[in-house]
Amino acid sequence: MTHLFKRMAAFAIVALLAASCQKDNTTPASDKSGVSLSKSAATEGVTLLSRTINTGDTAQVRNLKSDSIIPPNSPAPFYYSLSTESTVTAFSASRSLQFNGYFNADINGVNNFILAYIDNIAYGSINATNAISSSTAATGNKLGYNSVNAGWYNYFFNDNHKVLPVAGRTIIAYKKVGTVISEIYKIKMLSIYKDMPANPTGTEPIPYLSFDYQRLQ
Repeated sequence: MTHLFKRMAAFAIVALLAASCQKDNTTPASDKSGVSLSKSAATEGVTLLSRTINTGDTAQVRNLKSDSIIPPNSPAPFYYSLSTESTVTAFSASRSLQFNGYFNADINGVNNFILAYIDNIAYGSINATNAISSSTAATGNKLGYNSVNAGWYNYFFNDNHKVLPVAGRTIIAYKKVGTVISEIYKIKMLSIYKDMPANPTGTEPIPYLSFDYQRLQ
């Protein structure tokens, strides 16, 4: 029964978030403000921008748009390739992450990618040597709402239902097949609001995901 109450409370919070946030469904297909565009944008004729991310390379993803579907419904999940800095299909050999759930704000590791997080080391000091050894595994290989399980964003019910990244938390994503680790990335989630305002009010258009990352191996 306690579990049921927790599920009902979580649903109520997300529903209030959806009602309080302004949605933007008017982004033209020609919008190229981000280095990567969502699957829905691609179907409207936009050419996805991409490049190979080698060890040491950094990427800045801005305004990665997903469909603004109001909970309890969720938009279709989409897949992201860290190694090619682009959205990809569910069958792509380079897929790393799946964005899913309400407003596609939940992140799952896919295709042998494992998610973890680091709180006690500054983003700039995380490297290939300490990224995995200093990290904590994400429950269910997922990072989303920071509540019962650790996630990448906090929801502020009493502050205009704002959604903000957990301060100082870095996501670690690494690909492991058997005992071999072939790729390691550190990811800093920045915003779900359009144009990544420094001090969001909670009324800005969502969801426009922005994040930085670097390949460490």
